[in-house]
Amino acid sequence: MALAPLTPKKGYACQLKVAGVAAGRARDVKLTGDGKEIDVSSRAGAGWKEFLQGLKEWAISVDQVWVADDTQLLALLTAWLNGTTVALRMVDGAYDTTTEWAATTVKALHDLVNKTGVVNTFTYEATSIGEAPHKTGGGEPAWPTVIGATVADGDITWTCRDKSRGFAGTAIVTKIERGEPLEGGLLLLVEIKGTGTLAQV
Repeated sequence: MALAPLTPKKGYACQLKVAGVAAGRARDVKLTGDGKEIDVSSRAGAGWKEFLQGLKEWAISVDQVWVADDTQLLALLTAWLNGTTVALRMVDGAYDTTTEWAATTVKALHDLVNKTGVVNTFTYEATSIGEAPHKTGGGEPAWPTVIGATVADGDITWTCRDKSRGFAGTAIVTKIERGEPLEGGLLLLVEIKGTGTLAQV
């Protein structure tokens, strides 16, 4: 039976997305960047060394619970086997959701919704839920597009959040390491090397 994705927690839900879809049960995602320095010291520096930033590079490592039918995990394995590149996106998954707003629907504090029929970088967090049963209104509100702005909706107050914070780029898979820790369950460590620009999104 396939395992469900872990429920994200605010501030601790960094996700690795392969071709736009999150790898299912990543336990730890880490981005590292390095910029080689160029020594441009001269006498004008009065005895101090001076540097310019040279070529930059980036890499991502992901520690993942092995799930045999995780298509994004399999895409990384295929890229390693075939020597092909993958399109990656590393985002704060705390505000990443595909749930669209719906009328007269019960919601809990910190639930997230998107504007219906629209794919953009904004999502909305329930930051106040009023009296039970905590339902949305009968008509979709006019969603704000300023981060931190709020809108009332039935029993709910929604706060605008940025769901796309993170980095994106193209990379190659340089290392695959599979093992079984003492507590049981297969783990997979994947190391990924960026090729070209790492864009902040």
